[in-house]
Amino acid sequence: MVLGRLKLIDLFCEVRMKKAATLTLALSLCAVAVIAGGGSGDIQNIIPGVDTLAPQMTNAYQGCGVYEFKATEIRNSPDPPTAPPHSNDQVDKGIASVTISNAPASVNARLILVTDDSFPKDDSYKEFIFRIEPIDPSKKAIAYVWVRDWAGNVNGQEIVIEPAVPSSSDDALDLEARVNTPITYNVTLSNNTAEVQEINEIAISGAPTFSITSGGTAIPVMLPAGQKRIVTVLYTPNLASESGDAAELNVRTPCGDKVIPLVGMGLLGKLSTEDWTAGEQKVGEKFCKQNGFTVQNNGTAEVVITGFVSDNPNVTIVSNISAANPATLAPLQSISVTELCYQRATEGTDVANVTVQCNAEAGDAICIVTASAKTVSSVDPEVLARLNVRYDKSAGRVRFESDASALLYDVHGNVVGACNENGRSIDARSCASGSFFLVLKEDPTLSIPISIIR
Repeated sequence: MVLGRLKLIDLFCEVRMKKAATLTLALSLCAVAVIAGGGSGDIQNIIPGVDTLAPQMTNAYQGCGVYEFKATEIRNSPDPPTAPPHSNDQVDKGIASVTISNAPASVNARLILVTDDSFPKDDSYKEFIFRIEPIDPSKKAIAYVWVRDWAGNVNGQEIVIEPAVPSSSDDALDLEARVNTPITYNVTLSNNTAEVQEINEIAISGAPTFSITSGGTAIPVMLPAGQKRIVTVLYTPNLASESGDAAELNVRTPCGDKVIPLVGMGLLGKLSTEDWTAGEQKVGEKFCKQNGFTVQNNGTAEVVITGFVSDNPNVTIVSNISAANPATLAPLQSISVTELCYQRATEGTDVANVTVQCNAEAGDAICIVTASAKTVSSVDPEVLARLNVRYDKSAGRVRFESDASALLYDVHGNVVGACNENGRSIDARSCASGSFFLVLKEDPTLSIPISIIR
């Protein structure tokens, strides 16, 4: 059965000329528009007789969208011609050219010369075989075929070739999805011809992030005329898909292949979180980061923040962002979390990780806080000099220059030693290394720091 439809254009080209005086003038105008074959040698022995009949064309469908044509110049009258022909005898001059490259332009069509690759004028061809085939068998082709004889007579035909390979709903796929979030897309293959189409294979080659979940085949299947087949493509981007994925959906048939490029991009949230070095602060005092710390989304997908968690009780964060009140950061957007504070009750050093609770797949979601606390005395330097509080390591005692009774406290406020009036020292042998405070009973507001180092 013939796939394409053949339409006879006017036997001698339709030339719409309001003032065309004769058919001869119209034919000569049409012939000018057709490329002549046979090279530059246009010299032929003059043969008596006339040729007023255009070449004839017949065709036969070969399958896979290919048509084989035969052009003939065999309408001599009388036949065979008399020798020599009379001046008014019809004597065909032979085929001079075959072309599909004139206006109107052919689309997706290719001309294959079979009999020869040239058209001699002397001893010209009275029969000439050529083929018309689609360049891309998966797409519709239109060819405007022109055959001219050496007398300048022209015959033209239009041939429309429906795709011999199933057509597809998409010539290419360009998919985007959040990483680790699969998406599917349906590609519809259609048989728009009047014949059954054979499909040998439907498969994907390229990036493994693309696959077929249904509609693929590794064995030949038949697609009836007018029917469709849905191929479901699955795209599952991973972290590496941030730089893009590429693959091909291949539909292989005996008549040629339909190749559909597949392009994918994995979208992800990628945080950049500011760290904070709080430095050395006073014991017991609360110190907060000015203007808070910044969290920015440097990714290609939005990030939803649902809260913050510190792994150190000395580093606290207060924010109205929560699971019930989340914050959404679009790509390249940032926020400042304003209340990030440090407070330590005793001397020491802290390192804390403040984790941003969110759905970001990459980047830095932890604000690292480093800080230390140290007791800073507010005692008058002259008093400190006069009291001369010190730790005597050899005796394991805290000594001072005062006859007042005194108490020794640890950083938690527990009394760990004492002395009465005129004692001038406190036994500290039971105390571990650390920070302590000496308080004189005559002035309980006076707290003097002392370090014990074993």
